Amino acid sequence: MKKKNVLVLTYEYPPIGGGGGVVIKNICERLSKDFNFTVITTWFYGLEFEEKSSNIKIYRVKSLRRKEYQSNPLEMLSWSKQAYLKSQDLLQSQNFEFVISNFVVPGGLVAFKLKKRYNLPYVAISHGHDIPWVKPYSNYPYYILMYYKIKSIIENSEHTIVLSEELKNNALKLVKDENKIVQINNACDGVLFYDQKKDRGDKLKLLFVGRLVSQKGVRRLLKIAQMLDCKTDFRLRIVGDGPKRSRMESFVRKNNLSNKIVFLGNIPQVDLVNLYNESHFLLAPSLSEGMSLSAIESIFCSTPVLTTKVSGMMEVIDEKASLGKLFENNKKCINNIIEYLNNLDLKKDIGPINETSLKSFQLKFDWNIVSKKYKDLFDGIK
Repeated sequence: MKKKNVLVLTYEYPPIGGGGGVVIKNICERLSKDFNFTVITTWFYGLEFEEKSSNIKIYRVKSLRRKEYQSNPLEMLSWSKQAYLKSQDLLQSQNFEFVISNFVVPGGLVAFKLKKRYNLPYVAISHGHDIPWVKPYSNYPYYILMYYKIKSIIENSEHTIVLSEELKNNALKLVKDENKIVQINNACDGVLFYDQKKDRGDKLKLLFVGRLVSQKGVRRLLKIAQMLDCKTDFRLRIVGDGPKRSRMESFVRKNNLSNKIVFLGNIPQVDLVNLYNESHFLLAPSLSEGMSLSAIESIFCSTPVLTTKVSGMMEVIDEKASLGKLFENNKKCINNIIEYLNNLDLKKDIGPINETSLKSFQLKFDWNIVSKKYKDLFDGIK
């Protein structure tokens, strides 16, 4: 059977960006035996403009993007313009059966124009914050400005993929055809992320993994550490980078927490697996989430997650299965997490997640399972 040629539009693709880029990279790599993927993404300093591996071709186009870990709306729009020009160039010599837009915006802006001009069908993948009206409220001016454009992108897609039930209900407010909105959860590589059966010790070890931005609750994170310092001995390791890092480091120095909190920046996945396995908890005090990859990775390593009741997290964390604990997403969140940690006996109350719960979780969130859902969906596009 002839493989379908697929054009992938994604302004983030590793090593650029965050979880959304990781997701599309996994989709392409895991389905490369079934499809020929051509990826148009963002060029950044030190990267090649063109790459090829197995059935994946990668083209990187220049844009106004200045930071590896973050992009603003103006930078995204500059990428979409260059991505559209590159798409037109490729279509002069290649045929594509359909397009995948990773993120409704900005990739969907390009996919929408390609459909109008070349009648190319497309699938859009939403990672949570690109469809109105997801908190935080700071997104709302963007939603007001882009509302009708986003609505048109979703209505004209073959399917728009969302991560959680809450995000699905949110997207259904924009379209009449319920079949357009398909829920497929995030996933994890079960070969790379696993329980190493390590002794995690008696000293409380906490871990944070994510972009250092307001949405991830980094202010809450530091307040938790500050209050915990008065109560018990602990160590907090922070993995990731972002615009809030310098301010966070300053807070740590001013509050004499440098011996408790370590900033590690972005690290290789192999090292990250070790950190999950050495920690008692992953802290994820997010203000909002699509569906946290770090939470899924942490549970695969048998490390429970302390997090907030936000979209996506409530479908990842099953408290009855001891996968972690959910806290109300409000001002009391910090005090509630502190109270919970203070009342713990590390020797009696904390241990690896039981194997039955872990296996049940892996059946839902392993890439080997989830990638088949994408394949079935893509196979149905005519």
